[in-house]
Amino acid sequence: MKNNPIIQEIHTVREKYAQQFGNNLKTICQIARIKQETSGHKVIRFSPQLAPSATNPINA
Repeated sequence: MKNNPIIQEIHTVREKYAQQFGNNLKTICQIARIKQETSGHKVIRFSPQLAPSATNPINA
């Protein structure tokens, strides 16, 4: 696969951002929620849904 400079830049930015929070996904998500809540934009939340599976035929 050919190297794509845009994709490479996205990976580099993501890696630097993750390093700011010690590569801790829980912390990154907490910071994202705080930014989302304080942004002034309307936040829409959807109720969680189970993925379709063989053991849950109702959602299939």
